[in-house]
Amino acid sequence: MKRMFGFLNHKKAEHPRIAQIRQLHLFSTLRPRELRVVDGLLHEREYLPGEVIFDEGEEGQALYVVLRGRILICRQGDPVNGRIAEIPPGALFGELALPLNDESTDYPALMLASYVLGDTGSSRLWKRIREKEGLSYGVYAWIQASSFEPNTPLMIEAIFAPENRERLAKALAEELSGAVKNGFTDAEVDIAKNSVLKRRQLQRTQDASLAQALVQQAYRGRTFEFAGKVDAAIAVLTAADVNSALRKYVKPEAFAFVYAGDFAKKRK
Repeated sequence: MKRMFGFLNHKKAEHPRIAQIRQLHLFSTLRPRELRVVDGLLHEREYLPGEVIFDEGEEGQALYVVLRGRILICRQGDPVNGRIAEIPPGALFGELALPLNDESTDYPALMLASYVLGDTGSSRLWKRIREKEGLSYGVYAWIQASSFEPNTPLMIEAIFAPENRERLAKALAEELSGAVKNGFTDAEVDIAKNSVLKRRQLQRTQDASLAQALVQQAYRGRTFEFAGKVDAAIAVLTAADVNSALRKYVKPEAFAFVYAGDFAKKRK
């Protein structure tokens, strides 16, 4: 009887992938049965070095968990100069889709808004989180405009030490809410306009970016006249225009921030 009782209560070894899922902060409080449900929804896939996971402007339909290796986020066709961020193992990354595409009236204004918020080393997120408080090794925000349906992802990403998570979350929320509430200044928008226009012009001189643009134009039946119209729209934007578009589409209270890492081993 003792043997039977011991057999019936034998604890089954946890599957290695479930153990990995449990280490992610998003799923750390789930019970074993709930973890098995999550595991059943996952589709594990291996990518070759340099293989594209999703393209700029492509509809976002999934949340990705990096188990091994690293993911490079870059502007389409420009993995060197267009580098934006690098996602390490144990991190999650996903997208918030905004209801507009690259033909929408508000697209140029949101392009400048994302630039001021977190596109470069002079952005608000970088200055607050990286330079002032030293909470992140890198923090960025950017949009990937769709050329098709009104589904343009806004992405915010930061790399941080586990012990900085709470302070990082507070800083992110404050900067995002502050941008929406108080808006960007005329000086910030003027710098963004100049920088974004120069970047767009530079991309048209680079072979990879130029080839990608020509392919996309052929598929959509466009010419560089379309790009010229976007440039012209950017050039006349004011801070009021940018702030209006930001408040129209970005709702801080609706953001779901996901933090991933080995928080069990954070320094005391």
